[in-house]
Amino acid sequence: MDTTKTTTLKVTPEQLERLVEFVRRSGRPQTLETLSRRYLELLKEEASHR
Repeated sequence: MDTTKTTTLKVTPEQLERLVEFVRRSGRPQTLETLSRRYLELLKEEASHR
């Protein structure tokens, strides 16, 4: 697997708000890895609703 490929993702205001709510509910800072996973979950949820 080529891990050097750069990918740009655009976060919509709604997705950003959902990520912020995720952090607020957790009550503590989150790692970039955790936030990335949650963002991917949000994308999957949105794709399944289309």
